[in-house]
Amino acid sequence: MIITDNHMHLDPKGLGIEAAKKFLRAGGTHLFIVYKYAKDY
Repeated sequence: MIITDNHMHLDPKGLGIEAAKKFLRAGGTHLFIVYKYAKDY
């Protein structure tokens, strides 16, 4: 089964790689990583 997150942001104030690890532990298989504009930080 494929479980996808279609909208995961890169954010220097976020969880970093831990967010992807949590997604994997929850059964996730695929990520689409999108960036945030600098003004959104």
